[in-house]
Amino acid sequence: MEEEKLGTRNSTDVDALQSAIKLLPEHPPDPGSAAPPTNALAAQLWQLTWAGAQAPSMTLANMLVQVLETPAHGEALREEANAAIRSHGWSDAMLNHMPLMDSFIREVQRLYPILSCMIRKPLQRIS
Repeated sequence: MEEEKLGTRNSTDVDALQSAIKLLPEHPPDPGSAAPPTNALAAQLWQLTWAGAQAPSMTLANMLVQVLETPAHGEALREEANAAIRSHGWSDAMLNHMPLMDSFIREVQRLYPILSCMIRKPLQRIS
């Protein structure tokens, strides 16, 4: 952190820690808080790690698993998509008229987050 602050860090590689340090001025820790700035840095690193792990392909794979486990979900999503296509064709407007799909995607990400599943398995082996 000191090297980054002084501008003496000699690296052309961009890493998560460097990115998080650069975000600190934009999102400073609460001035009334007794927590050290490293807490804000840790929160930024967690956010960057989660965002990098939650790839669209992983979310799509998780959605497909959920639809296969509960076919009624797939049927409802298909009906909504067909109705949106009938009304708006294959366009951006179609995507804006699928609230069930939007909710399904968000709930799959909320209930089955990829990173927490990856972390939980090694922790279970440790305990």
